[in-house]
Amino acid sequence: MKLLVVNPLGHDRFDLSDAEFVAARLAPGDSVSVASLPEGETYLHDFHALALAAPRVAEVVAALSPGHDAVVINCFADPGLEAAREVSTAPVLGPGQTCLKLVRLLSRRFGVVAAGGRSLAVVQRNLEPAGSDCGLVGVEPLPIPVEGLSQDPARTTGEMLAAVERLAARGAGAAVLGCTGMSRLFAELCGRTPIPVLEPLSTAVAAAKALVRLKLSHARLNLPAERPPAGAPPVTCLGTGKAAGRRLVVLNPVTRSDLAPRVSRYLAGLVSEKTEVRVESIRVGPPFIESALDAAQAAPGLLELVEALAEEARAGRSARPDALIVNCYADPGLEAVQEASRRLWGCRDGWPSVPAVGLGTASSVVAALLARRFSVVAVGRGGAGPARDQVRALGLAPSLARVVEARLGVEELLSAPQDAQEALADGVRRAVREPGDEAVAFGCGGAMEAAVALRRRFPGIPLVEPLAAAVGVAEVLAELGQPPGEAA
Repeated sequence: MKLLVVNPLGHDRFDLSDAEFVAARLAPGDSVSVASLPEGETYLHDFHALALAAPRVAEVVAALSPGHDAVVINCFADPGLEAAREVSTAPVLGPGQTCLKLVRLLSRRFGVVAAGGRSLAVVQRNLEPAGSDCGLVGVEPLPIPVEGLSQDPARTTGEMLAAVERLAARGAGAAVLGCTGMSRLFAELCGRTPIPVLEPLSTAVAAAKALVRLKLSHARLNLPAERPPAGAPPVTCLGTGKAAGRRLVVLNPVTRSDLAPRVSRYLAGLVSEKTEVRVESIRVGPPFIESALDAAQAAPGLLELVEALAEEARAGRSARPDALIVNCYADPGLEAVQEASRRLWGCRDGWPSVPAVGLGTASSVVAALLARRFSVVAVGRGGAGPARDQVRALGLAPSLARVVEARLGVEELLSAPQDAQEALADGVRRAVREPGDEAVAFGCGGAMEAAVALRRRFPGIPLVEPLAAAVGVAEVLAELGQPPGEAA
């Protein structure tokens, strides 16, 4: 993977250190290029500086993104994010938006640590769409402006730790650092925080890697005519560090014997080379999940699988997994699985040692990363209502355009792939009805093979297949939970 990081500043003072920071988080064979703006502000600490930076960021992305697989704008305020997406076919991510989506997978209540001074108003404005009704408990500003964060590292780190502790006392279950200028000090926080902390630059880099592996980018519909790019600025390029192999366990909450081999074959083409995937199905429970009763009956079997995995690891018969995936869009028993994982394998800095993700939450987060508005094609009897509830619970209701029901059940989806493909294609056409509808998530893990075929039929629309999305998110959480220097 070739990653482009754009520093939205008018100098290259941080380019080399940022390139080193990012390169340590990439796999062998990957590379990062860091470019700053030909002209601009020294720091982005107010709305005036952001307004000037946005068009320049888009110009740099237009000039340099060809030949790169993904782009990250290195500022929590995400200057020029939407404009840059209009001039790039590669996925473009902003650390702020990425953190505010992914943090909801760690806790439904979270807070933000912000730099002080004039930049505080910028952070508060960017957080307005999240709102207290979506789990934001508040912002804790540092008594240090953005331009002073690196002047006294020990003092800044102490203030950051105190701010995280105050957010935890206010009921936050996770925290986000609201400035990429804090990235260089993040390692000093590790081992000291009471709750998980998302560092914005490494979070955006991890998400970019996942989107590239999943072959997903933002919508290419209704974009302006292409313009000739401006001259390309100089870039700083570096190779990469160590890569860590991941061990993912997919938990099938159904008893169908044919599902595990299908999942294994499907995922073999998705995960990175060093990722090992194991698929396990429950012994007792429903053959498929299409109702609340089915979901309730599946949960005990999932907990039995988690206990068995922990016992295998204790006995030395297998290695501890790096993440668990509940393979159903309804996320049956997910919170109980997460609780069991924390009990059996513990936590580090509030991070679960073995994070657990579900298909419904993961696919909604990935769709929201790709699009301002996304739709869900639900499968099964009455699937639309639960799909809406799931998106709302994540605080993503403002991003949900609509939920449409595919005209087929879960059993039909699993047993008649060709008919299922046509029904899902009809659902996609009904889901994308307006110019602002920019992505579609499928509401069933059984859509695996059909989703791959449908991407060729809808090339301008990101189609989010839930199992692939969950694998990507699981790899992101497993990486971010590693101590600095071990993640790759």
